[in-house]
Amino acid sequence: MIKRLKLDKALNKELNYTPLRELAHKNLGVARNLRIKDAEKLLTIIMHSDDLDLIEISLDMLQYITIKLDPELSYELIKDVIEKGFKPEEQSHLIVI
Repeated sequence: MIKRLKLDKALNKELNYTPLRELAHKNLGVARNLRIKDAEKLLTIIMHSDDLDLIEISLDMLQYITIKLDPELSYELIKDVIEKGFKPEEQSHLIVI
């Protein structure tokens, strides 16, 4: 969905956030039921923001908080971070507030 929004933006088309927001809304209900507070915050940002960069960063952060839910997946995500060689200043968006 992000790739589609970025492509539409590059082509100066009207951006349709509705499918992304609907998916975020559904997942927000799940996060609330499971009491995953940081996921709630990120999904709320995704639902209400028109800033594609902020949405993308929020999605990245959402992926990283899965560490709490699935240790096997967390290993793969951390491995990706190490392999990509992120600099500390580029990792600030990975910290969940």
